[in-house]
Amino acid sequence: MNLSYRDLITTVLAAATAGLLYARTAGIDIPYLTGARLSIVTVLVVGILMCIAGNGSSSTPPPKDMWTYIAMVLLAVLLISGLLGLITGNLLGFQWMAAALLLMWLSTTLHHAIGK
Repeated sequence: MNLSYRDLITTVLAAATAGLLYARTAGIDIPYLTGARLSIVTVLVVGILMCIAGNGSSSTPPPKDMWTYIAMVLLAVLLISGLLGLITGNLLGFQWMAAALLLMWLSTTLHHAIGK
């Protein structure tokens, strides 16, 4: 296992995303987070924070392996669903975006746990 404190930080942010996804899907009102558009922006900010926290100090580009392609596909799903959710204001766009972010976190954490 090759997990670091950066993985812990991203795990906490992923838990916050999962909590927001559950609350919005279950219809639980969260103060200051009303509407799908604001939830999408919140997940976007959390996703950016996860990328910053998990990046590390390596200046070398990541290898083009299976994990990189999985992350690229999930990123495409995340961006497309987020954009469609912002345009339509539909909760489904938020749900897809949050799910893609959580799957991206899971795949990168597994990649770190298995070893690089």
